[in-house]
Amino acid sequence: MKKSIEPERISRYIIHFFETELKAHFKEEEELLFVEVPPDNKLRMQAEAEHKNIYELIERISTRPGDKDLVQTFANTLEKHIRFEERQLFNYLQDNIPASSLSQIASQLKSKEKVLTGWSDAFWENRS
Repeated sequence: MKKSIEPERISRYIIHFFETELKAHFKEEEELLFVEVPPDNKLRMQAEAEHKNIYELIERISTRPGDKDLVQTFANTLEKHIRFEERQLFNYLQDNIPASSLSQIASQLKSKEKVLTGWSDAFWENRS
């Protein structure tokens, strides 16, 4: 947005990134990490609610790709979610899940790492 890129162009990337990377990442967190915490745990509930909110934002972006405010809301929401996970949730998980379980989860996540493919419009770089 700071580089005056059209919101439709950014929206196409957001949808692509969500479908090829973020959706699977959320599923892995939910199936491998969140299940290690009781369902009524405040941090787990917040993480799940934030995932749901991001899914809803993706739906809205897909129907209104030219909405600059919606694209900015998505960016802010995703950044806030990442910071919450980094600063609170993952610290809690490290302190409350046995090291052997964390090691097993880490190896499962590492085996699923992939590079974003199928996208050639690197609008965030300095070229036009």
